[in-house]
Amino acid sequence: MQICYLDISASYSHSSLALPMLHLACKGLVEADWSVVRGTIKEDVHAIAARVTDLKPDVVLSTVYLFNHYPVMRTLRRVCVMLPDVRVFLGGAEFLGDNEAFLRREFFVGAVCRGEGEGMLPGLLLNRDDETAWDDLGGLCWLDREGVYRDNGTGQLNEAEWNAQPAPSESAFLDWSKPFIQIETNRGCAQFCTFCTSYRTGPTRWEPMGRLRRVLQNARDHGVEEVRVLDRTFNATPGHAMDRLCLFAEEFSDLRFHLEIHPAFLPQHFRDVLKEMPEGLLHLEVGLQTTHPEALVAAGRAGKAEVNWEGLSFLCGLENVEVHADLIGGLPRLTLEHQLKDLRDMTLLQPEEIQLEILKVLPGTPVAQQAVEYGLRHAPDPPYEVLETPEMSSAEVQETVQFSRIIDRFYNQPILQPVVIAAVREDGNFYAHFLEFLQG
Repeated sequence: MQICYLDISASYSHSSLALPMLHLACKGLVEADWSVVRGTIKEDVHAIAARVTDLKPDVVLSTVYLFNHYPVMRTLRRVCVMLPDVRVFLGGAEFLGDNEAFLRREFFVGAVCRGEGEGMLPGLLLNRDDETAWDDLGGLCWLDREGVYRDNGTGQLNEAEWNAQPAPSESAFLDWSKPFIQIETNRGCAQFCTFCTSYRTGPTRWEPMGRLRRVLQNARDHGVEEVRVLDRTFNATPGHAMDRLCLFAEEFSDLRFHLEIHPAFLPQHFRDVLKEMPEGLLHLEVGLQTTHPEALVAAGRAGKAEVNWEGLSFLCGLENVEVHADLIGGLPRLTLEHQLKDLRDMTLLQPEEIQLEILKVLPGTPVAQQAVEYGLRHAPDPPYEVLETPEMSSAEVQETVQFSRIIDRFYNQPILQPVVIAAVREDGNFYAHFLEFLQG
């Protein structure tokens, strides 16, 4: 069997672990020759498709998410015209919702996987032409020969199964060409953030320390400079997180780690460990999202507004770590006035970076199911951005987009950041006044 994995990334800084994880999950179980065709969303899809067809694969696999959805599908349509007998199987965040309409529209796709694919892929490949054997493949969705939609729920490895998987870095298909790699130190999330594709995908499964140590040593041996940890909430269990922080500091202080942490989960012993981290070791992405109490409840975000704010304030006050702080615009119940208040107050905390993004109503997330209840109007296709809410008009959503661009082009530029901070300190409504000035 010839298997081609189509890997279309959103940009150079985006990378996926899907191929090495899936390749290793099939190792020793499926006799096949694997190949990969890589590209980015900026490349010509006809050229990418030609590279796939040149390989004459029996099966094409790909991972689809909101930023690469259209290029992947446009590429695959061309591949299937040239290779009408090829089997196409897909996975990724785009398939966390109801997949029937997609499968009826994209009739050349044999099946899609909802959730984690490592457990079901070997069985799917071994029985790729025998749909009667697909009933026990967790997460698989397909149209049977009678055109009936079949849905096997959500695929998920239990802790023992996940611990038994080889580390992605052991695959020949891990891309070592970049100065960074992505890793998991845990998988799953017990949080209730209604906008997130990892909503209640717990219990959290933690990477065994021995395997994590081997992954990091392998990264060092390949000259990697930065390790981007994909854990949804690195500090979901502070005790486990502290063990990993100590490993980073004591054995891999020559690397730089990018972590996503929650500002509500900062007990004193965890704060003490953070204070002792070597300078420059950690880049922390902190999802404040909002301090609006009703919006926090609607978003299912853990922690009270004042607790989250105090946690972010503590992190921004550390001199040995860099902080990237996040806000989300267009949340249910959130007003533009409060959005601007959060933006002003966050600026005065002086994180190294601020990110303000419009809420994306992603397939399969609770907020997608609650959109009518909250009166959210959003784009029906990727990236599914909110267009209007009862609390924020379409014009105000567009203003929030403009504030996001101002943040990127002015606050997030180190040479301009002190000027922006001074301006906000002097004028509490600086961002609104600056936007008026720019619009002339």
